[in-house]
Amino acid sequence: MEKDTDRNVNVIVLLSLSFFNHRMRQLTDCLPPESIPLVENQLSEYKNLTIRLVKPRKRILGNYFQDRDGKHIITLNENLASYAMLLVLIHEIAHLETRLKYGKKVSAHGKEWKQIYSSLLKNYIYKNVFSKQLAESLMLHARKPCATFPKSLAGLRMIE
Repeated sequence: MEKDTDRNVNVIVLLSLSFFNHRMRQLTDCLPPESIPLVENQLSEYKNLTIRLVKPRKRILGNYFQDRDGKHIITLNENLASYAMLLVLIHEIAHLETRLKYGKKVSAHGKEWKQIYSSLLKNYIYKNVFSKQLAESLMLHARKPCATFPKSLAGLRMIE
């Protein structure tokens, strides 16, 4: 009896991973190629995470929330240019990690989120995912992060 239960758990995990890989293929089509191994590695750490590419919204580029069932959901505007998509994804992953580490009781863009976002962003910078010029602007942003993209990134193409 115990062996049957173990086998059922393995099937559920395999089905979940298969679904995850299907979603990743859609997302990876929208990201800079040099970022894909890092993104895949990072996202594989999270259980109950769904990433949805959605129709463009006027005021937001991405969103993170946890639904009533405890599932973590990140939405990203499907029309974002590849580096903008990556930056918005990093921003939303910082919200996810903040929720996992601190719960609901911290401010959305408070010091806890800023610390996590800065760390995540620096990881991508140090792995040479961005051009030298963009990396320099992003490093300034990572030192004092804010909820919106700074003016120093105004030259970044945001929409495809």
